[in-house]
Order: sequence, then structure tokens, then C-alpha cells
Amino acid sequence: MLRRRGWPLLAFLAVASAPLAGCSEGSFFAPQGLTGQRDAHKVQPPKLPELKTVGTYTSFMGVEPTPVYAVGVVVGLNGAGSNPPPGEMRLQALRLLKTRGVAKPDEYLASGDAAVVAVSALVPPGVRKDEPLDVDVELAPEDKTSDLRGGELLPCDLYEYGDANALTGREGSRMMRHKRLARASGSVTTGPEVNPDSSGRLRKGRVWNGGKSLDERHFALIINRENQEAALAMAVAEAVNQRFHGEFRGSMRGMAEAMNKNTVVLRVQPGYRHNWLRYLRVVRQLPLRTDPLLLQQLQKQYAQELLDPAQTIVAALRLEALGVDAVPMLKQALGSAHPLVRFAAAESLAYLGDPACGEVLAETIRRDPALRALALTALASLDEAVSYVKLRELTQEPDAETRFGAFRALHTLNPNDRLVQGALVNKSFHLHRLAPEATALIHVSTVTRPEIVLFGEEPLLLPPFSLVAGPDFTVTARAGDAHCVVSRISVRHGQAQERCSLHVADVVSTLGQLGAHYGDVLDLMRQASHIECLSCPVAFDALPQVPTIAELAERSTLDGGPALTDLGGTPNLFSKLRAAVAPGSAK
Repeated sequence: MLRRRGWPLLAFLAVASAPLAGCSEGSFFAPQGLTGQRDAHKVQPPKLPELKTVGTYTSFMGVEPTPVYAVGVVVGLNGAGSNPPPGEMRLQALRLLKTRGVAKPDEYLASGDAAVVAVSALVPPGVRKDEPLDVDVELAPEDKTSDLRGGELLPCDLYEYGDANALTGREGSRMMRHKRLARASGSVTTGPEVNPDSSGRLRKGRVWNGGKSLDERHFALIINRENQEAALAMAVAEAVNQRFHGEFRGSMRGMAEAMNKNTVVLRVQPGYRHNWLRYLRVVRQLPLRTDPLLLQQLQKQYAQELLDPAQTIVAALRLEALGVDAVPMLKQALGSAHPLVRFAAAESLAYLGDPACGEVLAETIRRDPALRALALTALASLDEAVSYVKLRELTQEPDAETRFGAFRALHTLNPNDRLVQGALVNKSFHLHRLAPEATALIHVSTVTRPEIVLFGEEPLLLPPFSLVAGPDFTVTARAGDAHCVVSRISVRHGQAQERCSLHVADVVSTLGQLGAHYGDVLDLMRQASHIECLSCPVAFDALPQVPTIAELAERSTLDGGPALTDLGGTPNLFSKLRAAVAPGSAK
């Protein structure tokens, strides 16, 4: 899908080649080797002619997430709903209910069991068809509904909207609906993870993984205005296709297609689907038609630059763009004394499918938080035995970010692996247990995937406690009890009570058996952590992130000011992308 309007160019893909900062021993920030390798008295070899690459003539389009919206109906509110006021949202809700087979939609909206909401989501760049999306729902300010807890969003279609007046140049505001991009439905969760404003906490909710992309989103390479020729567009597509190909509509094809003299459609090669930012950076470095002898000379130059910490990130990308011919040079750099050089070589080897990178990437994950997300994603992209071995070892590390990052990478490699498969509780969220020999840790996710991961020794609730889980559930135990009581008191589902052990896994499973959803369990975990009645720490959303250049600058301790390298952005494997901000109404 191509859209020009509203898609800013990816300026940050121009890779920086400035020197690095230094701050901690054993880290890539350490100043070791930064100055001695570039003494002024050394004779530098003559520079070779500049290589013309895809990035020389093109810019990217399609790198921003696309917000999509709809009007939806949340049902199952047990009297907390309200009859919406007249307006466009009400009209769209009535049409939606009619398509759902509701005979008297007006009476249904007046029943108190339903509420009309604005539905929103963000469709990320490079998304594949049927990929899950988080969805937000929100009541209009004038709506009298008091509470969205426990509600169910009826299926609805989400569309991209644009301002029609922006196309005509007229003043004012008038929204124009574009293509249908997603569909949403599912259980609504409320709480501080969804809306930190306590005054309106119950008027906004989230449906985790409640949306599905209805189409693929491709990137586009836009030929620079002064170079727009059909022959150049074809050459750009050919350069991409010589290096990258994959299955598309039942056959193996290249990843690029020249549409006209100024646009080349670019699909994400499967090996980079968890880090499309790196894919675009490598595509920029793909050489266009050039003399084979010059290419060999440049390859040797890149191999030398790879050993210089100030140039290693750029050099690794350039070698990676050349393909498997660069593997021997990258392997040699694994023996470098500098951790950043070792990491840069290992990361490129992972995307080239070579398992020699495994030990260095695991070492990087343990020692360098700034590189952790990149190294974990590289292992998640390498379907080799070394990836499984190293990631399993990393789930036993004490650091929460390392443990959960390794779990996420393992789940990405093979979601059907028994180690990470887990159990689906009440069709609402996933419960996992792993690394039983390690110290205990509970990880709770509120982005991307509703899941609780229990690491290490069996986590326990410690009596006495009285915990509330959502509007309908309580979990209680007295001092000295060896068990707890899980109770449900619900207008809709009646009363029920179950005894279970104090093991967190048993308590969570029992709540699910009684009908609790993920939001209810989140309430339980927040309260238990707050009153410290758990036998181990709780971590929320410990997703490793790549620091920005500004954040790296703050860490710099070298004399003469900060000296930085561009590491790129956080891979989409660890994205904290939230749903779009829902407008007051969708027209």
C-alpha cells in the first residue's frame, strides 16, 4: 500500500559516522582503542572513488505508523452504559448494530448494557496481513456511560481518515474516509496502563491484540527529484532484488518493484521483519551497477573500517549489504579487542545467517544495555541452534530486561516451543513459566501482547492480604493460611468461590476459570506489588530499548565533548507502540 500524504521521509536513516562516546568499562562506550588507531602521523591509504548506492538517489516513504479510527459499540456493561446523544457517532453505531443483526438497535442502545465509543489503533510500518494490533476505545466527553470495565467491543472496521480540506486548500475542518486497514473486537480492559488520568480511568479502555491488519504495508523508495528516470528506478529495483528475495504470493520474488520513474515499492525481506529499521539502513547501502574491481577494493576498505570503533557501525552495514561474500571479514572482526566492533560484526553475521555470532551477541546482551535490544533481535532473526541455546541461558540472568527480552526473542523464533508456549487463560491472556532454577521474577506486559511470565522459583502470595481484582473478584488469605480464597460476586455471572494454593500461577488460573479477564489480573498484580505481599519482584513492560543520540550524549565522559555513533532505533520486536489517540468523534 502506497500513500504519499503524511509520510515523512526517514531522515535518521542517514547513518552517522562520528566517533563514539565512552562511559563504562566493559561497555561499547569505553574509550579503549578510540584514539590509538587513528594517530595523525600514520599514512592513510588513498581514498577510493565514492560508491553509488541506493541511498545516493533515493529517500524512504512509509516509515510512520498510520492511525486508523472507527465508531464502535461496547456491550456487556450491566447497566453502566447509556443512551448516546444524537449525532454522527450514534448514527454510525446504529448502522453497525443493524449489520450485526440487532433487530431494534435504538432500544439496544437505551438498555444500559451498551456504550458507543471511538475506536483507534496504529498500523505500524511494514505490517503483514492479519498481524495483531492493540486497540483503544474511548467514550465521547458528553457520553453518560460511567464504566467500560468488563465490556466487549463488537467487531468493527477501522479506516484511515484525512482532512479533505487539506486537499482542496479550503479553510475549516472536514474529515474524509480512506481505505479500510484493520478490524477490531474483543474484551475491554481499563486501568492506569490504559489511561493514567485517574479521573477518567474507567472511560477509556484497551483491547490488547484486539485488532488485525487487513493488508500489508510496504515501504517506497522515492527517486530524488533531480534523478527521476525510468532507467534509474529499474536499476534501484534490480540492486534490491539481487540482494533480497523471499516468498510472495506463492513464489520466490525480489523485494522491490519499480512502479514508475520516481517510485519503487519495497517489501520487507523475512529475515528483517522484526527489525525493519535495520533493513532500510542496509538497503541504503546496496551498491548500484559498478565495476567489480572497484567493489572488491571497497570491500577491503570496509573491512579495515570495521575494525575502527568510530566507523564500525557504518562499515558493518556496508559489508552486510554486500551479502555472504563479506562473511569472512566479519568473522575476523569477532576477535577485536573492542566490544562495539565485536558487536557490529556479530549483528551483521546474524542477518547473514551465520551462527558464529552467537557467543558475542549473548555477551553483548549481558553487558551492554544500550545494545541489548539490537543483539536480542539479531538472535531472534537467526533460526539456528545457537540462538535457542543462548536465549535460554539469558532467561536465567538476574536483570528483568534481559530475561524478558530473551523470552520475547525465543517466542518470536518459535511460538510453539514448549518452553515458551504457555497457557491461554480464559481466552484473554497468556501465562508462562520458565527458567525454574533461576531466582524468581514476575513479568507483566501491558503492550503488544497480554501475558504474564513467571521466571524462576514458584512465586507466592504472602498472607495476610485482601486483594481486589477488577469489579467482580477478590483474593483473600489470613495470617498463617496455606491457601487463599478467590471469590466472584457479579450481577451478570452470579457468585462463586474457589480455594487454591498461594502459588501465583494457581491464583491467576483460578481467576481465569471464574471468568476474570486480563484487566482483572492486572489489578491483582498491581495491588500485590504495592502492598508487598509477593515473594519476588514484579516488573512491568521491561522491554529493552535503543538509546537515542541525545541519550548517548548524556552518558559521554570523554574530554572535548560527546562523540557519538548512530545505533538506529529500537527494533519493532520491542516496540512500545501504543494505539492512536482516539478523536472525540469519527466522521
